[in-house]
Amino acid sequence: MILVDWSDYSLDINYFRVVVEISEIAHKLNEFTRFVHNQTAVPYNAMYLIGHSAGCHIAGMAGKLLQPDKYGVIYALDSSGPVHRTLDAKSRLAPTDAVYVESIQTDIALFDFPADNLAHASFYPNWGLGQPHCPNVTTMEPDFTCDHFGALYYFVESLQNPSAFGAIKCKNYDSIENSKCGCGARWCQATAFMGGDPAVPKKGVFYLSTRATMPFGYGAMCRMKRPIRPTIARIS
Repeated sequence: MILVDWSDYSLDINYFRVVVEISEIAHKLNEFTRFVHNQTAVPYNAMYLIGHSAGCHIAGMAGKLLQPDKYGVIYALDSSGPVHRTLDAKSRLAPTDAVYVESIQTDIALFDFPADNLAHASFYPNWGLGQPHCPNVTTMEPDFTCDHFGALYYFVESLQNPSAFGAIKCKNYDSIENSKCGCGARWCQATAFMGGDPAVPKKGVFYLSTRATMPFGYGAMCRMKRPIRPTIARIS
């Protein structure tokens, strides 16, 4: 596992300037993965790029630069949306940026990208709104960003247990926005699992629920719950 430190860019208080600089960061990431490939013969389709927030779009732009080759997987953890939702697919993450792209979206009310056109499979824990464990303030996580960081915790748990987050497939993104997805019962049998390693390709829009304490996943069953108001609304 290799961590990409782009804090020299991300600590800039001018978010709009950071968005412009994403292309430069992606070029450097692309150059590095080409170096790894050339020095070790690791195929590009065996490489996973995992990004959070704006890091998802860095991964996507790096994927565009690699074409016609493709990275194996991009896991997009709560892709940033305040600016990127206004951009076309050439300037942000898109499903064509890797062999398989999966998004985990936990904060569509504030920081997330409120759509389903970023990935082959889009997962919305708790309807992408208030996460049950929030607010959970740490020194690195202000309370109003708790929902935004939820995708990180869920993804890490999925690596430890690929069957932790059973989900059900929804008709489309409107089903998520209107909280209209289910099997007609309080508990539904999972039709797919979110995250995990190795990645298992899926396609479509998926809902799942989580617990308020660790372990967060319910396993092979999906509990149908009403949406919780997002953290930003609960603390205002």
